[in-house]
Amino acid sequence: RLGVIAAGGTALFAAAGFLKDRVRCGKKIMVCVKAFWILVCAGMLLWLYIRGFFSFLYYSYDPIWYPGVLFLMLTMFLALICIFTPSRGRDEKLLGMIVLLIVLLTSVGSNNGFFPSLNNLFLAAPYTIWQSFGFIKTTRERYVGKVFLSAFPAKGVLTAFLALCVFQFGMFGAVFVFAEATGVRGADSYVENNEILKGIRMPADKAQMMTQLSEYADEKGLWGQEVILYGNIPAISYYLQMPSAFNPWCSLDSYSLEKMELALKETAERMAEEPEYSPVIFVESDYITYQAGGENALEELGFGEYSIRKIAEDLKWERLVDFMEEQGYVPDYSDEKFTVFLKERTGSL
Repeated sequence: RLGVIAAGGTALFAAAGFLKDRVRCGKKIMVCVKAFWILVCAGMLLWLYIRGFFSFLYYSYDPIWYPGVLFLMLTMFLALICIFTPSRGRDEKLLGMIVLLIVLLTSVGSNNGFFPSLNNLFLAAPYTIWQSFGFIKTTRERYVGKVFLSAFPAKGVLTAFLALCVFQFGMFGAVFVFAEATGVRGADSYVENNEILKGIRMPADKAQMMTQLSEYADEKGLWGQEVILYGNIPAISYYLQMPSAFNPWCSLDSYSLEKMELALKETAERMAEEPEYSPVIFVESDYITYQAGGENALEELGFGEYSIRKIAEDLKWERLVDFMEEQGYVPDYSDEKFTVFLKERTGSL
Protein backbone atom coordinates (compact mmCIF):
# COMPACT_ATOMS: atom_id res chain seq x y z
CA ARG A 1 0.00 0.00 0.00
CA LEU A 2 2.90 2.34 0.59
CA GLY A 3 3.98 1.50 -2.96
CA VAL A 4 0.53 2.47 -4.21
CA ILE A 5 0.83 5.79 -2.38
CA ALA A 6 4.23 6.42 -3.97
CA ALA A 7 2.84 5.46 -7.41
CA GLY A 8 -0.07 7.87 -6.92
CA GLY A 9 2.40 10.60 -6.06
CA THR A 10 4.41 9.83 -9.17
CA ALA A 11 1.28 10.27 -11.28
CA LEU A 12 0.48 13.54 -9.48
CA PHE A 13 3.98 14.88 -10.14
CA ALA A 14 3.79 13.78 -13.77
CA ALA A 15 0.65 15.90 -14.16
CA ALA A 16 2.34 18.82 -12.39
CA GLY A 17 5.38 18.41 -14.64
CA PHE A 18 3.11 18.53 -17.69
CA LEU A 19 1.77 21.90 -16.52
CA LYS A 20 5.12 23.28 -15.37
CA ASP A 21 6.33 24.19 -18.86
CA ARG A 22 2.93 25.02 -20.31
CA VAL A 23 1.40 27.53 -17.93
CA ARG A 24 2.79 30.73 -16.50
CA CYS A 25 2.53 29.62 -12.85
CA GLY A 26 3.87 26.13 -13.59
CA LYS A 27 6.81 26.40 -11.22
CA LYS A 28 4.58 27.58 -8.40
CA ILE A 29 2.31 24.63 -9.07
CA MET A 30 5.28 22.29 -8.67
CA VAL A 31 6.27 23.94 -5.37
CA CYS A 32 2.71 23.61 -4.11
CA VAL A 33 2.60 19.94 -5.16
CA LYS A 34 5.83 19.25 -3.27
CA ALA A 35 4.48 20.96 -0.15
CA PHE A 36 1.26 19.00 -0.51
CA TRP A 37 3.23 15.76 -0.81
CA ILE A 38 5.09 16.45 2.43
CA LEU A 39 1.70 16.73 4.12
CA VAL A 40 0.63 13.49 2.43
CA CYS A 41 3.67 11.68 3.86
CA ALA A 42 2.89 13.00 7.33
CA GLY A 43 -0.73 11.94 6.87
CA MET A 44 0.50 8.53 5.74
CA LEU A 45 2.13 8.01 9.14
CA LEU A 46 -1.10 9.00 10.88
CA TRP A 47 -3.00 6.56 8.64
CA LEU A 48 -0.55 3.78 9.50
CA TYR A 49 -1.10 4.47 13.20
CA ILE A 50 -4.88 4.40 12.83
CA ARG A 51 -4.63 1.15 10.88
CA GLY A 52 -2.67 -0.44 13.74
CA PHE A 53 0.61 -0.67 11.83
CA PHE A 54 2.38 0.52 14.99
CA SER A 55 1.55 1.80 18.46
CA PHE A 56 3.21 3.71 21.26
CA LEU A 57 2.80 0.91 23.80
CA TYR A 58 6.51 0.39 24.29
CA TYR A 59 6.06 -2.26 26.97
CA SER A 60 4.95 -4.60 24.14
CA TYR A 61 6.23 -5.58 20.68
CA ASP A 62 3.43 -3.67 18.90
CA PRO A 63 5.57 -0.60 18.17
CA ILE A 64 8.14 -2.56 16.13
CA TRP A 65 6.34 -5.68 14.87
CA TYR A 66 5.07 -4.51 11.48
CA PRO A 67 7.65 -1.73 10.97
CA GLY A 68 10.32 -4.37 11.63
CA VAL A 69 8.92 -6.75 9.02
CA LEU A 70 8.68 -4.01 6.41
CA PHE A 71 12.16 -2.75 7.28
CA LEU A 72 13.58 -6.23 6.66
CA MET A 73 11.73 -6.38 3.34
CA LEU A 74 13.14 -2.98 2.39
CA THR A 75 16.63 -4.18 3.31
CA MET A 76 16.34 -7.24 1.08
CA PHE A 77 14.86 -5.15 -1.75
CA LEU A 78 17.75 -2.67 -1.64
CA ALA A 79 20.29 -5.50 -1.46
CA LEU A 80 18.78 -7.18 -4.52
CA ILE A 81 18.85 -3.92 -6.48
CA CYS A 82 22.50 -3.49 -5.56
CA ILE A 83 23.37 -7.07 -6.56
CA PHE A 84 21.71 -6.92 -9.98
CA THR A 85 22.70 -3.36 -10.95
CA PRO A 86 25.58 -3.65 -13.48
CA SER A 87 27.09 -0.29 -12.54
CA ARG A 88 27.63 -1.27 -8.89
CA GLY A 89 31.11 -2.38 -7.91
CA ARG A 90 32.01 -5.93 -6.86
CA ASP A 91 32.63 -4.91 -3.25
CA GLU A 92 29.24 -3.24 -3.01
CA LYS A 93 27.52 -6.26 -4.55
CA LEU A 94 29.31 -8.56 -2.11
CA LEU A 95 28.14 -6.42 0.80
CA GLY A 96 24.59 -6.56 -0.53
CA MET A 97 24.76 -10.35 -0.73
CA ILE A 98 26.11 -10.57 2.83
CA VAL A 99 23.29 -8.37 4.16
CA LEU A 100 20.70 -10.39 2.23
CA LEU A 101 22.02 -13.64 3.70
CA ILE A 102 22.06 -12.17 7.22
CA VAL A 103 18.38 -11.26 6.97
CA LEU A 104 17.33 -14.55 5.41
CA LEU A 105 19.44 -17.03 7.35
CA THR A 106 19.57 -15.60 10.87
CA SER A 107 16.02 -16.67 11.69
CA VAL A 108 16.32 -20.17 10.21
CA GLY A 109 15.67 -22.76 12.93
CA SER A 110 14.60 -20.18 15.50
CA ASN A 111 11.46 -20.57 17.62
CA ASN A 112 11.20 -16.76 17.81
CA GLY A 113 10.09 -16.09 14.25
CA PHE A 114 11.95 -13.23 12.58
CA PHE A 115 13.20 -11.65 15.82
CA PRO A 116 16.77 -12.98 15.37
CA SER A 117 16.92 -11.11 12.05
CA LEU A 118 15.78 -7.93 13.80
CA ASN A 119 18.38 -8.49 16.50
CA ASN A 120 21.12 -8.70 13.85
CA LEU A 121 20.41 -5.33 12.27
CA PHE A 122 23.73 -3.93 13.49
CA LEU A 123 25.01 -4.43 9.92
CA ALA A 124 21.77 -4.51 7.91
CA ALA A 125 20.26 -1.30 9.35
CA PRO A 126 23.27 0.93 8.53
CA TYR A 127 23.33 -0.68 5.08
CA THR A 128 19.65 0.13 4.54
CA ILE A 129 20.06 3.72 5.67
CA TRP A 130 23.19 4.12 3.54
CA GLN A 131 21.50 2.79 0.39
CA SER A 132 18.34 4.80 1.08
CA PHE A 133 20.37 7.98 1.55
CA GLY A 134 22.15 7.30 -1.72
CA PHE A 135 18.79 7.03 -3.50
CA ILE A 136 17.45 10.17 -1.86
CA LYS A 137 20.63 12.16 -2.61
CA THR A 138 21.38 11.14 -6.18
CA THR A 139 18.08 10.37 -7.92
CA ARG A 140 16.95 13.30 -10.06
CA GLU A 141 13.84 14.37 -11.92
CA ARG A 142 13.81 13.60 -15.64
CA TYR A 143 11.62 13.20 -18.71
CA VAL A 144 10.98 9.83 -20.28
CA GLY A 145 9.73 10.83 -23.66
CA LYS A 146 7.17 13.50 -22.86
CA VAL A 147 6.35 12.11 -19.41
CA PHE A 148 7.82 13.91 -16.42
CA LEU A 149 9.07 11.43 -13.79
CA SER A 150 9.98 12.60 -10.31
CA ALA A 151 11.46 10.52 -7.53
CA PHE A 152 10.20 13.02 -4.95
CA PRO A 153 7.09 10.95 -4.04
CA ALA A 154 9.16 7.80 -3.48
CA LYS A 155 11.76 9.81 -1.56
CA GLY A 156 9.03 11.28 0.65
CA VAL A 157 7.46 7.90 1.42
CA LEU A 158 10.87 6.33 2.06
CA THR A 159 12.02 9.17 4.31
CA ALA A 160 8.80 9.10 6.33
CA PHE A 161 9.02 5.34 6.78
CA LEU A 162 12.70 5.42 7.81
CA ALA A 163 11.96 8.25 10.27
CA LEU A 164 9.17 6.12 11.72
CA CYS A 165 11.50 3.13 12.09
CA VAL A 166 14.28 5.16 13.70
CA PHE A 167 11.84 6.68 16.20
CA GLN A 168 9.99 3.44 16.99
CA PHE A 169 13.10 1.27 17.24
CA GLY A 170 14.85 3.88 19.39
CA MET A 171 11.91 4.33 21.79
CA PHE A 172 11.40 0.58 22.01
CA GLY A 173 15.04 0.07 22.92
CA ALA A 174 14.89 2.82 25.54
CA VAL A 175 11.60 1.81 27.21
CA PHE A 176 11.01 -1.92 26.65
CA VAL A 177 11.90 -4.24 29.55
CA PHE A 178 12.09 -7.93 28.68
CA ALA A 179 10.63 -10.57 31.00
CA GLU A 180 9.84 -14.12 29.97
CA ALA A 181 8.47 -13.82 26.40
CA THR A 182 6.75 -10.46 26.86
CA GLY A 183 7.37 -6.96 28.08
CA VAL A 184 6.75 -5.44 31.49
CA ARG A 185 4.49 -2.52 32.34
CA GLY A 186 5.47 0.05 34.93
CA ALA A 187 9.16 -0.90 34.99
CA ASP A 188 10.27 2.29 36.72
CA SER A 189 11.88 1.07 39.95
CA TYR A 190 15.35 -0.14 40.90
CA VAL A 191 17.02 -2.31 43.51
CA GLU A 192 19.55 -0.09 45.27
CA ASN A 193 21.18 -2.61 47.62
CA ASN A 194 22.18 -5.27 45.10
CA GLU A 195 25.15 -4.68 42.81
CA ILE A 196 24.09 -7.45 40.43
CA LEU A 197 20.70 -5.80 39.86
CA LYS A 198 22.09 -2.27 39.73
CA GLY A 199 20.53 -0.32 36.86
CA ILE A 200 17.90 -3.00 36.12
CA ARG A 201 14.41 -1.53 35.84
CA MET A 202 11.45 -3.51 37.18
CA PRO A 203 7.94 -2.92 38.58
CA ALA A 204 7.81 -1.43 42.08
CA ASP A 205 6.52 -4.61 43.73
CA LYS A 206 9.36 -6.71 42.32
CA ALA A 207 11.93 -4.07 43.24
CA GLN A 208 10.65 -4.01 46.81
CA MET A 209 10.70 -7.81 46.97
CA MET A 210 14.29 -8.04 45.73
CA THR A 211 15.36 -5.18 48.01
CA GLN A 212 13.98 -6.98 51.06
CA LEU A 213 15.51 -10.29 49.96
CA SER A 214 18.90 -8.62 49.43
CA GLU A 215 18.65 -7.05 52.90
CA TYR A 216 17.91 -10.46 54.36
CA ALA A 217 20.89 -11.99 52.53
CA ASP A 218 23.12 -9.23 53.92
CA GLU A 219 21.79 -9.69 57.44
CA LYS A 220 22.31 -13.46 57.40
CA GLY A 221 25.57 -13.36 55.49
CA LEU A 222 24.21 -15.58 52.70
CA TRP A 223 26.21 -14.04 49.86
CA GLY A 224 28.57 -16.64 48.43
CA GLN A 225 27.05 -19.63 50.27
CA GLU A 226 25.89 -22.63 48.27
CA VAL A 227 22.17 -22.83 47.63
CA ILE A 228 19.55 -25.38 46.64
CA LEU A 229 16.83 -23.82 44.50
CA TYR A 230 13.43 -25.29 43.79
CA GLY A 231 10.82 -23.72 41.52
CA ASN A 232 11.02 -21.13 38.77
CA ILE A 233 13.66 -19.12 40.63
CA PRO A 234 17.04 -20.24 39.18
CA ALA A 235 18.28 -16.66 38.74
CA ILE A 236 18.48 -16.21 42.51
CA SER A 237 21.77 -18.09 42.34
CA TYR A 238 23.16 -15.23 40.24
CA TYR A 239 21.33 -12.32 41.88
CA LEU A 240 22.71 -13.24 45.32
CA GLN A 241 25.99 -14.72 44.04
CA MET A 242 25.15 -18.05 45.69
CA PRO A 243 26.55 -20.99 43.70
CA SER A 244 24.10 -23.83 43.27
CA ALA A 245 24.81 -27.03 45.20
CA PHE A 246 23.60 -28.92 42.11
CA ASN A 247 21.28 -28.17 39.20
CA PRO A 248 19.91 -24.62 39.78
CA TRP A 249 16.61 -25.40 38.06
CA CYS A 250 15.87 -28.88 39.32
CA SER A 251 12.08 -28.39 39.14
CA LEU A 252 12.24 -28.71 35.35
CA ASP A 253 10.82 -31.91 33.89
CA SER A 254 14.13 -32.51 32.11
CA TYR A 255 15.79 -32.99 35.51
CA SER A 256 14.71 -36.48 36.50
CA LEU A 257 13.62 -37.72 39.91
CA GLU A 258 16.59 -40.12 39.94
CA LYS A 259 19.06 -37.26 39.42
CA MET A 260 17.36 -35.28 42.16
CA GLU A 261 17.52 -38.18 44.62
CA LEU A 262 21.20 -38.79 43.83
CA ALA A 263 22.05 -35.10 44.25
CA LEU A 264 20.26 -34.91 47.61
CA LYS A 265 21.96 -38.09 48.77
CA GLU A 266 25.40 -36.72 47.89
CA THR A 267 24.56 -33.43 49.61
CA ALA A 268 23.47 -35.26 52.77
CA GLU A 269 26.69 -37.29 52.77
CA ARG A 270 28.77 -34.14 52.46
CA MET A 271 26.82 -32.49 55.27
CA ALA A 272 27.58 -35.52 57.46
CA GLU A 273 31.27 -35.31 56.66
CA GLU A 274 31.50 -31.53 56.92
CA PRO A 275 29.37 -30.26 59.84
CA GLU A 276 29.95 -26.64 58.81
CA TYR A 277 28.50 -27.29 55.35
CA SER A 278 24.77 -26.61 55.05
CA PRO A 279 23.48 -25.15 51.78
CA VAL A 280 20.70 -22.59 52.02
CA ILE A 281 17.43 -23.72 50.43
CA PHE A 282 15.26 -21.33 48.41
CA VAL A 283 11.80 -22.56 47.45
CA GLU A 284 9.22 -20.84 45.31
CA SER A 285 6.47 -19.93 47.75
CA ASP A 286 3.75 -21.60 45.65
CA TYR A 287 4.97 -24.94 46.96
CA ILE A 288 4.77 -23.70 50.56
CA THR A 289 1.26 -22.42 49.91
CA TYR A 290 0.27 -25.87 48.69
CA GLN A 291 1.88 -27.52 51.72
CA ALA A 292 -0.09 -25.26 54.04
CA GLY A 293 -3.48 -25.11 52.36
CA GLY A 294 -3.61 -27.76 49.67
CA GLU A 295 -5.19 -27.32 46.26
CA ASN A 296 -7.84 -24.89 47.53
CA ALA A 297 -5.15 -22.42 48.56
CA LEU A 298 -3.69 -22.46 45.04
CA GLU A 299 -7.14 -22.09 43.49
CA GLU A 300 -7.72 -18.97 45.57
CA LEU A 301 -4.51 -17.52 44.10
CA GLY A 302 -5.82 -18.12 40.58
CA PHE A 303 -3.82 -21.21 39.68
CA GLY A 304 -5.19 -23.31 36.82
CA GLU A 305 -5.89 -27.01 37.04
CA TYR A 306 -2.69 -27.95 35.20
CA SER A 307 -0.45 -25.85 37.47
CA ILE A 308 -2.12 -27.20 40.61
CA ARG A 309 -1.76 -30.79 39.45
CA LYS A 310 1.89 -30.21 38.55
CA ILE A 311 2.67 -29.07 42.10
CA ALA A 312 0.47 -31.67 43.78
CA GLU A 313 2.08 -34.54 41.86
CA ASP A 314 5.65 -33.29 42.06
CA LEU A 315 7.66 -36.20 43.50
CA LYS A 316 10.90 -34.22 43.40
CA TRP A 317 9.36 -31.65 45.72
CA GLU A 318 8.33 -34.43 48.10
CA ARG A 319 11.92 -35.71 48.14
CA LEU A 320 13.18 -32.21 48.94
CA VAL A 321 10.67 -31.94 51.79
CA ASP A 322 11.93 -35.26 53.18
CA PHE A 323 15.52 -34.02 52.88
CA MET A 324 14.74 -30.81 54.78
CA GLU A 325 12.98 -32.73 57.56
CA GLU A 326 15.84 -35.21 57.87
CA GLN A 327 18.46 -32.46 58.00
CA GLY A 328 16.55 -30.20 60.35
CA TYR A 329 15.84 -27.29 58.01
CA VAL A 330 13.36 -24.66 59.17
CA PRO A 331 11.82 -21.66 57.34
CA ASP A 332 13.59 -18.43 58.16
CA TYR A 333 12.26 -15.97 55.57
CA SER A 334 9.18 -15.81 53.39
CA ASP A 335 7.38 -13.51 50.98
CA GLU A 336 4.93 -14.07 48.15
CA LYS A 337 7.67 -15.39 45.85
CA PHE A 338 10.44 -16.91 47.98
CA THR A 339 10.71 -19.01 51.11
CA VAL A 340 14.17 -19.55 52.58
CA PHE A 341 15.09 -22.53 54.73
CA LEU A 342 18.15 -22.68 56.97
CA LYS A 343 19.53 -25.71 58.76
CA GLU A 344 19.40 -24.01 62.13
CA ARG A 345 16.65 -21.72 63.34
CA THR A 346 17.96 -18.18 63.25
CA GLY A 347 14.61 -16.45 63.11
CA SER A 348 10.93 -17.10 62.64
CA LEU A 349 8.29 -16.41 60.05
